[in-house]
Amino acid sequence: MNKISESMLSRASMKVDPMESCLNNIGLYIIHKIREEDLKNDKFTLELKEADEQRLELKEDEIKPKIAISEMILNNKDILMILDDFYEEDCQFSLLCWACDIHKRLRHQNESSKSCLSLNYYENLNNDFFNKKNSLIKNAEILLFNILNIFELFPIKPDDLKSLNFIEKLKEIKKDMKNQNIIIYKKIKNLINFWKSMIQLFDKQKPKKISDQNILNQNKKRLREDEEITLDEKNKKLYGAKEDNEYSSSNLSLYETDSCEQNETKKKSVSWKSDDVLVDKIEYNPTNAPNE
Repeated sequence: MNKISESMLSRASMKVDPMESCLNNIGLYIIHKIREEDLKNDKFTLELKEADEQRLELKEDEIKPKIAISEMILNNKDILMILDDFYEEDCQFSLLCWACDIHKRLRHQNESSKSCLSLNYYENLNNDFFNKKNSLIKNAEILLFNILNIFELFPIKPDDLKSLNFIEKLKEIKKDMKNQNIIIYKKIKNLINFWKSMIQLFDKQKPKKISDQNILNQNKKRLREDEEITLDEKNKKLYGAKEDNEYSSSNLSLYETDSCEQNETKKKSVSWKSDDVLVDKIEYNPTNAPNE
């Protein structure tokens, strides 16, 4: 819910085409209604602590809003098919949970009513028991039929089909539909076969995609290594000569320092005393030292 609200606010703040904004808001409204039904189911499960028969009792007021939402989805399929939020919010999985939950509770209710009917046949015959039962079954089948149409129209990722057990959940419904509604039974059967074929094709292509991705990653790695080698060679060419010059300059400076010191040594003046007689200052030449 927070994500949907943030999405609506962010899009409202942006300057977009009025028609596009209106269509997006329709899609977000439908997602909002799906989430409302999910919350109702969660609240219903958490709050009620009665016996299983009462907890699983199915009422038309629970089914009719879901039928209305499924019809809205089908009537606005062109909007929702290109709306990322519809897929990111796992709306199809919510529809699957609705179908499974209603089917499970209706089956349980039918089994309970059979035992009740056998014990109180004449009593039940005079009330609206059969009318309610037939109405529940009819609405449950309408909802399931709409949900199956949505599954046929909207794409579902193969990984989601497997991880969320779409096929296994529909198989449970298919078993009962074979003797209850042959049209729904055939729709479920065809849908499951299509999903299985899609998953098989996806699994065959997946190793090739992984191999292609590995090759691409290796090529990228080689390219980076080649770029690093090329850059290293450029650095050597650019800075190598400079470093040699620096070493040469250093040697030259060191040599010049010795020369200067030698020159200073050559030009050094000395004086000494001999028999208390001061000898005039003379230039000292180490190569031509005075005789003793």
